[in-house]
Amino acid sequence: MSLLLTVVVALATPTHAQRTALVTSLRHAQGDVAVQTISVSKADSSYATIRWGFKTATSDSLFHHASGRWKLIWSRESERLADGACAFSPAKVVRELYGVTCPNEAALHARTANVAEQAALEASFRRSKLTPYWHDAHRLANPCISRIDSRWAAATATFRSGAKGVIWFKRAATWAVARETLFGGGTRPPARIVLSLASCAGYSAPEYEGS
Repeated sequence: MSLLLTVVVALATPTHAQRTALVTSLRHAQGDVAVQTISVSKADSSYATIRWGFKTATSDSLFHHASGRWKLIWSRESERLADGACAFSPAKVVRELYGVTCPNEAALHARTANVAEQAALEASFRRSKLTPYWHDAHRLANPCISRIDSRWAAATATFRSGAKGVIWFKRAATWAVARETLFGGGTRPPARIVLSLASCAGYSAPEYEGS
């Protein structure tokens, strides 16, 4: 799915102001974590990555600077694939920051389900034995169809409590729930499908590509 580059790219050292703002943004999202390294992209200085952890650095987070502030847009555990970042930043940035060559556009960006597809996905969510909690869900948000295989779809089940779960669907004669993340029921879609639906459905692919 992704190719690691053997060329080591020299990354830009953040300015004091950039470092302060980036650490503030990270700790606002993750708490009082330890920061190992901060790197700013030379290809596009509005992107930066931080390696961080609680006692040791075990995670990487990607940030984008827009409207006067740094915003966390993607994270992964350090040992997981970095190609999920491709859906949230330019390919040149991902290649520079993580040494990964991004796949094509269809492999990264699904399409929004149309009205009929959305109704069919909601119906399958309500009738599936894998999702008996459907009646407690606030809504099934961001329903999307994969562009690399239209038999696959995903959406995010949201709850008034703030809880969320990713739901993947597969279509044979009709749509059916294939996998849900709240209880871990069903069978995980192939990693390329997980990645293709991530940015549209609103989840981070590395969290689920190996689960």
